[in-house]
Amino acid sequence: MLSFDFLNDEVVYRLEPARVMLLAGMIARADNLGRLPGEPEVLLGFLFYPKSPRPDVMPDAVEGLLMTLARAERIAWYVAGGTRFVQFARWQKNQPGLKDANRKSTFPAPDDGVPVVIPGSTLEMFADETHAQADVRLTPPNPAFARAQASEQRAARAFDATALNDWLIANAEGSTMSRNDWCKFAAWLWKTGTKSMPVLMALLDECVARRPQQPYAYFKPGTETREAINMRVSMAVAEKEHKRIRDEEKAGKISLDGVAGA
Repeated sequence: MLSFDFLNDEVVYRLEPARVMLLAGMIARADNLGRLPGEPEVLLGFLFYPKSPRPDVMPDAVEGLLMTLARAERIAWYVAGGTRFVQFARWQKNQPGLKDANRKSTFPAPDDGVPVVIPGSTLEMFADETHAQADVRLTPPNPAFARAQASEQRAARAFDATALNDWLIANAEGSTMSRNDWCKFAAWLWKTGTKSMPVLMALLDECVARRPQQPYAYFKPGTETREAINMRVSMAVAEKEHKRIRDEEKAGKISLDGVAGA
């Protein structure tokens, strides 16, 4: 049920009216553990069933709402088994009428998956300083390399839950850390400045290889190990992208020469 001060919540108060309606529908349709489908198209159909979704409410609005709620830690939005799901935060506290015997769900728990969004992050605000140090060392020798570096930075701005999930499947079992501990460690790396998926994966691989007793201290921002990996991987990704752009430009020139020759 909705709380008395639902509309006065600091997050809800700033939402567009259509998203407030969607959020109210999510609360009404959540199961006894506060879980729902997390794929925007599926969730939209789930909320309006048995009717068709309203034509003025698009999946993009649902995705934007889920992103906002996840960043504000109102929900956990996570991938489990290749599918996204949602669980409301503090559901049991906010739904005191539920009996313990009824606290069941057919949806997987957040601990069984990996987050789509790192709680508290603001994905649109990945500032240029993320790669500031790399920018100084990787002074582009030509415009193609500059475009490659810019492309690499844009690609790094999205947290890839699927990539993390694949890494966990391949590496978490048998390690000294649990799957949940690895998720928390990856989230900490991302929050503390490693906002590039290739660099994040390299740091996780390094942690598996070295097995430090205190990984949070070992990979603390500014440490030699973390900065060296950041520099090495950022350079490798930028150079790979540079080669791709050069190959595309070369292929385009050959194609144009062929047309001109004909």
